[in-house]
Amino acid sequence: MSNSSNKAYQQNHNQGQINNADIIIIYKNADSGESQELISINLRELCDATLKSQQKNQEFRHRATEKGSEIHVYVPLGLVERKEQPRRDLHTTVQHREVYQLEKEVISHIYEHDEFLQQVIGQTSTGGNKHIAIIGEPGAGKTTLLGAIASFILNRNTNSCPSSQAVKGENNKENLAIFIPLARLGGKTLENYLLETWLSEAMALVYPEVIITQKIKEQLENQLKQRFQKGVVWLLLDGVDEMSSDSSTKLLNTFKQQLTLWLTQARIVLTCRLNVWDAQVKNPLGEFNTYKTQDFKPEDIDKFIQEWFACASVSERGEQLQAKLREPGREVIYELVKNPLRLSLLCQIFYIDKQAELPKTKAGLYQKFIRYFYEWKTNDIENKQELHSALAKLALEGMENVSRFSLSEQFAKDKMGEDLFKLACDLGWLNLVNRDTETDEAVYAFFHTTFQEYFAACAISDAEFFLPQPKDINETVKYKRYRVFEPQWKEVILLWLGLENQKTKPLEEISSIDDIEKVMKKWEREDIIFNLMLFRDGTCELYSYKALFLLAAGIVEFREHVSVKDIVNQVVQFLGHYVFREEAKKALEQTDRAEAINALVDLIYQSKDERASLQAIEILGNIGKNSPKAIATLVDLIDNPQDENFQRIAAESLGKIDKNNAKAIETLVDLIDKAQDQQFWSQAAESLAKIDRNNKKAIQVLVIYLIISYGYEEQIYHFIALDILEEIGNDNPEVIAVLLDFINGYQEDKNFSQPPIKDKDFYKPVIKILPKIVKKNPEVIAVLVNLMNNSPNKYIRKLAISGLGKMGKNNSEVISELVNLINNYKNEDILKLERESLEEFSKDNSEASVKLDEIIDSLDNKSIRQEAVQSLGEIGKDNPEVIATLIKLIDNSQNEDIYEQAAQSLGEIGKDNPEVIATLIKLIDNSQNEDICWQAAYSLGRIDKGNPKAIDTLINLIDKSQKPETRRLRAYQLGAIDQNNAKAINTLTELIDDKSQHEAIHLLAAYSLGEINPGNSKAIITLINLIEKSQHGSISSTASHYLGEIAKNHLTAITALVELIDKTQNENIIQKAAKALGEIGQDNSKAISALIKLIDTSQDELTDIGLQAIRSLEKIGKNNSETIAGLAPLITKVQDSSTYWYWTLVGILWKCIENTPYPIYYEAWQQGVKINLSQKTPEKKSLLRKFFGF
Repeated sequence: MSNSSNKAYQQNHNQGQINNADIIIIYKNADSGESQELISINLRELCDATLKSQQKNQEFRHRATEKGSEIHVYVPLGLVERKEQPRRDLHTTVQHREVYQLEKEVISHIYEHDEFLQQVIGQTSTGGNKHIAIIGEPGAGKTTLLGAIASFILNRNTNSCPSSQAVKGENNKENLAIFIPLARLGGKTLENYLLETWLSEAMALVYPEVIITQKIKEQLENQLKQRFQKGVVWLLLDGVDEMSSDSSTKLLNTFKQQLTLWLTQARIVLTCRLNVWDAQVKNPLGEFNTYKTQDFKPEDIDKFIQEWFACASVSERGEQLQAKLREPGREVIYELVKNPLRLSLLCQIFYIDKQAELPKTKAGLYQKFIRYFYEWKTNDIENKQELHSALAKLALEGMENVSRFSLSEQFAKDKMGEDLFKLACDLGWLNLVNRDTETDEAVYAFFHTTFQEYFAACAISDAEFFLPQPKDINETVKYKRYRVFEPQWKEVILLWLGLENQKTKPLEEISSIDDIEKVMKKWEREDIIFNLMLFRDGTCELYSYKALFLLAAGIVEFREHVSVKDIVNQVVQFLGHYVFREEAKKALEQTDRAEAINALVDLIYQSKDERASLQAIEILGNIGKNSPKAIATLVDLIDNPQDENFQRIAAESLGKIDKNNAKAIETLVDLIDKAQDQQFWSQAAESLAKIDRNNKKAIQVLVIYLIISYGYEEQIYHFIALDILEEIGNDNPEVIAVLLDFINGYQEDKNFSQPPIKDKDFYKPVIKILPKIVKKNPEVIAVLVNLMNNSPNKYIRKLAISGLGKMGKNNSEVISELVNLINNYKNEDILKLERESLEEFSKDNSEASVKLDEIIDSLDNKSIRQEAVQSLGEIGKDNPEVIATLIKLIDNSQNEDIYEQAAQSLGEIGKDNPEVIATLIKLIDNSQNEDICWQAAYSLGRIDKGNPKAIDTLINLIDKSQKPETRRLRAYQLGAIDQNNAKAINTLTELIDDKSQHEAIHLLAAYSLGEINPGNSKAIITLINLIEKSQHGSISSTASHYLGEIAKNHLTAITALVELIDKTQNENIIQKAAKALGEIGQDNSKAISALIKLIDTSQDELTDIGLQAIRSLEKIGKNNSETIAGLAPLITKVQDSSTYWYWTLVGILWKCIENTPYPIYYEAWQQGVKINLSQKTPEKKSLLRKFFGF
């Protein structure tokens, strides 16, 4: 570029202005004395090149074995979409004890790998649900999946447009992907790291010749922020659990605080360990859609082993390993290697040692791996033991730090010594992962965090580290650290129990120091198990129960302990206790399998508690695979059932542990045929579908129940049927066939337990489920297209169009059919004239009446056309044909409703498209219809943030509007596209202040004001007043709900609600205020105190107020000292610890101390009971004392 052209460019465009969405023009040597040469910086190139470089490094980072075959083996894992448990209505009939059952994990959908990429990552997603969290256990493949997502985005960008368009066009959307391992942040915030570290490293990689001055830095930062604000950036964040924090339970809060406004406008995908993500009941990142990695299925394990050993050119060894894993008694290790990392290690062991045996414990697996770690090294490592000791010291010291898994170079050298540190790096035990943002010091990590936990376990010399014991009778250790109860140490404890797990010689045969050390180590492990069995927490023994459940998991790693049977038996007894039932179930699924089965079978035959027995039967179905005793017990229960429910659950469990078991299937089919009760009928079908997903009988019953329970009091069963059909129906031809039978008007079938329902309204759930379970099924698409074009029923036609809109993305046939429907639509003006002519003489003319009905139906078809336009808006993102069709509709249609719907659809799919923007501006300028102008302006503001035409139009329309609700809606939408817009705020404030308006307008205006102007005090006070004063139940209930959305942690709102509870006698108002506190009062002492007071006043009869107070407290009082201190005096003053009220209070406390460190809990309890010292605290015998005979 010549100097003259340089000057011309500078004069016309100003240095550094945007030439294209991803391009910024800068001077190569700005602020220098050299000649000024222009250079274009392409943000997309920065992102793509950096991502490819990171992926290359990540491939080495995830190399788990020296052979490294796992790098070339990719067995995609499925993902489970998790959703919140539906809230239970206060007026639903619920047994008191069911209040305390822990919510089960609710599965929204199960995705295969490719399905997840196409339907979740590949879909258009905006608003509050666009962010994604991928959670799972260590070594479950989370980072690998994040890399696959990055590749998918890169490939989609490459394939979506020619490379020339990548620079020229604005049609290339969501084309920037940035990958950041969060462990690299160090002391920086995410925003600072991105703008300072990532951006400078990316520039050094792609444009090393550019000298980055402060001016260039500012230009780059501003341009990157603009791309974020346009919503076209994917921010891929790996390892939230590896960020620096002094508490695992605070990690998510720390992370959320770093998500500044412009960062959240990207589409974020993060990974996180399961235990960190689930540490809080009220997840601060609740707006993220959550997907949990699934374990390897049996066929995945086989495939991985086959491919791993094929890459190693020894396929026969893989076959031997597969055979070993199928041997009886290998169930524990088989469960362990459902994790990709651990399976890689096992393959390495078998590859090196042809005589290798399968280890029995998790610790044993790591011990074997380390033993073979050095076999492939060319040089003999003489000081391995010294190295391992140094690694253990480093690992343990690192675990004690805030940044547990990020180890600075100096820190590592201080703990290991210079020589051993270098050796660890040379061998690959430690890897450089980043540099400190402040000091530029190198930061290292173990090659996988699970090995840091293993080495940390190796460094712990005695049980005192986990569970302090008094040295004499006068010493108190209650305020010492009890790591045994801290969730981040659980994995270390289990590994420690499994170390040196080998038989020791009898005392009389000990002959060496090594023998003595083995005995001492065994005694240490026995000591902690014994002390946990005896542990008394000095309160109401909740931590004693925690100790028992931990023991159940720990004895798998230390099977020699004499109390294994006793421990398992005590855990089984808790299946009958409504407070601890769910925790007992988890423990039994983690403990010694043989002992658990024995104890469960004994309970089934001996217990008089029906619910405990049913729980035991269910657990057998989870742990009884290949167990003759479990199978025989379930068969016996089927043949000699106590009742039909026992028989059903036994059959389901049998089908789980013995795939395709004929007796299980026949029993459930028979139960379906004989069922007299609809609920049991559907439950039997549910059980059958779980063990035989292709069973037509089960599918038919579930589809019938899906229909007959839709929209009625039994609607909960509709959702149950819907969830099961979604789970089993993913491209399942049997499920699809049954659903299509219904759509095609299937009248009667001798195999149906009940005849199908023919009312048109019952087609809705059937048509709605198909897009959820079908990807690209030509038969389904053909049926829906036929219904869309030919059904005489308008309602069914609209349903078909909606269904096509849900499943037609990137399907040219669907798009073509929708476009044809829109283009071939008969002119509604002609139909209107025909109608007017016929109306005059239709009353006395039957033929004319029939004709008139036809015309009315045709006029109604405009809504069908609108439905088709809407569906195009759902599936047409980045599709030129769809965008062109919608623009053509706006240019040519005479129907104003179509204008409006087309404008709305363009607002969904036309982001940053110049032609769409121009069309919407033209529509605003030319239309006289306020509704059309409003929709066009709102769509324009959505696809082109800050567009002045959109803002000015909405302001003008607000001024013209006379109807309060119209003014409210338009003001809200103005605030949505231009947050904190003064006109929007003032308009909503005026509506609230206008006393002549109905309180419904006040309600909606307050909510809208709180949404567009967070923390607005007028909005909050208005909602509180409505809760207190409204005579309409729906208004006050909705106000309570809205308050929970707009006033999180708002002190004024919390104080007002607490005062309202204190001063009113109206139970309905108190209940709604308590509910609102549960939404906004997180960790607030006033809110917690008010709720505890409500609970206390409910002890004579647990009223709706008491139940609501319990639910709210369990939301906001988690791991909170004031909750503990508040409940302690209530519990201690109960005279009889066997009463329901006592266990009600203990149950609340149990939920609220899930991750509370024991010293904090104990101190809070002691502070709380001081309030009650005037009353004599009764002696209570805990359940554990009763069980163990103390």
